[in-house]
Amino acid sequence: MERLSVRTRLTLVYGSVFLVSIAALVGVSYMLTARAIDQRVGTLPTNVRTDTLERFLTAPDRATAITEARQELNRQLEQQKQEVLTQLLQTSLVMLVVFAALSVLIGYFVAGRMLRPLHRVTATARRLSQSNLHERIALDGPQDEIKDLADTFDRMLDRLGRAFDAQR
Repeated sequence: MERLSVRTRLTLVYGSVFLVSIAALVGVSYMLTARAIDQRVGTLPTNVRTDTLERFLTAPDRATAITEARQELNRQLEQQKQEVLTQLLQTSLVMLVVFAALSVLIGYFVAGRMLRPLHRVTATARRLSQSNLHERIALDGPQDEIKDLADTFDRMLDRLGRAFDAQR
């Protein structure tokens, strides 16, 4: 990781944080959806009117047939709940991959924008020589670590300029 550029490392950090966050969101959404389905749909109530079920049954042992019918309905209901949850999970995972890729791309551009002032400091330092020590970075923007670095570099150039003038 030491050989990676700051921009690449920032991109990886942004992408990783987003990936972990969205994975947690997918997990929580899945659990809440599963819970909501269980609470709203649940299983076939045990107090289903037997006369309603009896209309559909022609078996001689109606009590056993009703119990078997309830069990079959509960099985089908559980299968449908699982199908819905499986589809939700698959869709969420596809969206996770798409948004993770998008977050890495956005992170790459954001990191580049955040590092732009450092590129300006570097470019100025490369251009400087004895003949143009009067040039300054004069970085605008909020007083943060990058501006502090540019101001320190400008003060160092002031001292160097005075030292060259004194030596002449």
